[in-house]
Amino acid sequence: MFASKYSDKDVGIMVQGFDAKRPAAVDQLKELLYAHKIVVLKDQTLSEQQFCEFSQRLGEPVPYLQQNYHHPQYPLIFVSSNVQKEGQQIGVARTGGYWHSDTSFMEQPVPLTLLYPQIIPKHSRRTTLFIDMQKAFDAMPQEMRRKLVSRRFIHSGKWRYKVRTEDVGFDINEILQRIQKSRPAVTHPAVITHPVTGAQMLYVSHGFTVGVQGLGTDEGQALLDEVLAFVEQPCFVHEFQWAPGDIILWDNRFFAHKAGRLAAGDDPHVAEAAIEEDTLVYRIIIRDGHALSGQAAA
Repeated sequence: MFASKYSDKDVGIMVQGFDAKRPAAVDQLKELLYAHKIVVLKDQTLSEQQFCEFSQRLGEPVPYLQQNYHHPQYPLIFVSSNVQKEGQQIGVARTGGYWHSDTSFMEQPVPLTLLYPQIIPKHSRRTTLFIDMQKAFDAMPQEMRRKLVSRRFIHSGKWRYKVRTEDVGFDINEILQRIQKSRPAVTHPAVITHPVTGAQMLYVSHGFTVGVQGLGTDEGQALLDEVLAFVEQPCFVHEFQWAPGDIILWDNRFFAHKAGRLAAGDDPHVAEAAIEEDTLVYRIIIRDGHALSGQAAA
C-alpha cells in the first residue's frame, strides 16, 4: 500500500495498492482517514457484495432511512443515479447538490461516508466539493466565535425531501407534517470536538441547518447567514474529481460537502447536457464507534 497527498492542499490522501477485498490494513486505513480527513482508494474493482463487506470491516454500516434510495438487492447501498435497468429507476437522481453533512438531521449522525462511482459521465468531470470545517473554525474571527459559544443549531432534512409517487394528492403542508412526524428536527452543538483527533470544527450546512436553538427566526437566520457566508469562502473549499475505480472515504465531522456538476475548465456550453449524462454512484454510511462529540471552548 502506497499513500501520497491527493493534491498540493492539506486535505486528502491518495492510496494505491490497497486491496479492499481483504481484511488486512483496515486499521491503518482509518488512521489515514482521521489524519487526512479524506482517503481516495485507487483502482478498486468491487462487486456490490464486496463493497458491503468492505464497509462492514470499517465499522457498522447503516441503511439510509428512505428505502427508495436503496439498491434493490443490497439495501446498505444508497444509489444516486439517473439510469434505468429493465425500465425501472434505480435509486434517486440528482442527489446532494447542496452543502450538507450526511445525516446531520439525525439525533446520532452517521460519521463516515464511503462513495464508489459506477458510471461516470463521458463529457464532464464529476467532482465532490468539500468545505473544511476545522480550517474554517481555525480562521474564524474571535467575535464570531463568541457568538457560537454554547449555541446549538437546529438540523432537519425537510427542505431537501424528494417528492415520491406516494406523495401525489397531498399538499405541501401535509407532506411537511408527515416529515416532521417521522423525522423531527434535532439539535447539535454549533462547534464540535472530534472524538479521535481532538480537533474543533463547525457543524453547520446550508442544506440541513434550519435554525438556532433559543433564537427567533429572524435573529437565528441572521446568525446562520453570517456563519455560512464565512465558511463557504473558496479558501475553505476542496474539490475531488472522480476517476474510474476510485473509492472515496471521508469523515463527515470534518466537512460539509456537495456534488459538483462540472469541474473547473469544462466547457460551459455543454453544462446542461452534461448534467443529464448517465451517472451511477454507490454510497454507504458507516458508524465508527465514536459519537459526534461535544462543544468547543471559545
